[in-house]
Parts: sequence; structure tokens; C-alpha cells
Amino acid sequence: MSQDDRRTMPSVAEILEALFDRHRKPVPAGSKRLGRPYSNQEVADWCTARGVEMSQTHVWNLRQVSKAVDPRVSHLKAIAEFFGYRPAYFLDADVYWDTEAQLGTLPKSGEGDLAIPTQEAQARVLMRRVDGLTQAGLALIAGVVDQVAEWEKNQNHVRDTPQS
Repeated sequence: MSQDDRRTMPSVAEILEALFDRHRKPVPAGSKRLGRPYSNQEVADWCTARGVEMSQTHVWNLRQVSKAVDPRVSHLKAIAEFFGYRPAYFLDADVYWDTEAQLGTLPKSGEGDLAIPTQEAQARVLMRRVDGLTQAGLALIAGVVDQVAEWEKNQNHVRDTPQS
């Protein structure tokens, strides 16, 4: 991909469709099937619960290439956070293309400020995945997290610097 190709980026609708396809609901461990995509309603409810009013119809409109929608930055920010990305992924072509290269969806060319999910965003995504588990399931996950933390401590792992 040439530098000229990287100056433009897909529409918000095309980016959203890729995110809905890429990030799916979790499936039971060992399952060979893909999880189902998140629904427009699930995304809208999550955003609304965090103070950004959004309807499932609005999410649907944002996903339609044929709709001339100029979304609010607050909506893009909330949706980016839902999927674990920084808002710049929607707004800055360089960040978008660097992120796609980092994720392996296209060849990497050059370095830059990547919009890969931050540690905080990854934690939010993980929290959505455990939503609805039983107390026993949550206790099991907490035990695994404790074991990994202890293992990293014993291995003298340096904690990744959170991205800003």
C-alpha cells in the first residue's frame, strides 16, 4: 500500500462494520464456532449507560454506507471505547492505518502512534465478557487473574506502560 493510499480512510460505516465483524461475543472455551456479533442495541445500551445517549437506530444508521451521517465525536468516542480502541481510530487516517497494520489486517509500513486498545480499554472489554457469569465463574476467573499476577511477579515481568 502506498503512502497516498494511506491518506484516506474508510467511512465510519465501513470501520464500524469491520469492528462489529472483528469483535464478537465470547463463546464457551474449546468451542470451534465464532461468537455472534454484538447487536446495535447492545452497543447503544452500553454507550447510554456511560452517559452518551444513543439508540440502536442511531448505531444502525452509523453502520449504513448509504446514509449521510455526520456522527458526534462523543458517539465515536463511546463506540471506540466499547470495542476497546481509542477515538483517534475513527478520526485520524494515520492512526487508523497504523492500527490496521498492527492488527495484521494489512502490511505494516512505518511506525506511529497506534490506537490499539489501551490496558484500561482491554479491561473494559474483558469486563463485558464476564458479564452474566455466575459467582462461581467469577471466582474462577479471579483465581486465574491472581495466578497470572503471581507468575508475572515471580518472573520479574515489567508491567506494560499504559498507552495514553
